[in-house]
Amino acid sequence: IKVSDNAQKEKLIGHLERHEKINAQTAAQILDRAPGTARRILGEMVTEGFLVTEGGNRNRTYRLLVRN
Repeated sequence: IKVSDNAQKEKLIGHLERHEKINAQTAAQILDRAPGTARRILGEMVTEGFLVTEGGNRNRTYRLLVRN
């Protein structure tokens, strides 16, 4: 059964509403997916304007974009 990307994104947003940041490894555990899949979804969320990144490659974290 393939869970839609939207449902997976909602899971990540829910986590980020409770925690300040997330990395790809944690996202992969939450989604029960490979880290590469988690990175793809996180990248889409950055492109869509939901998340911003901090740090580079191996130390990259993601947090919710604060909208006023």
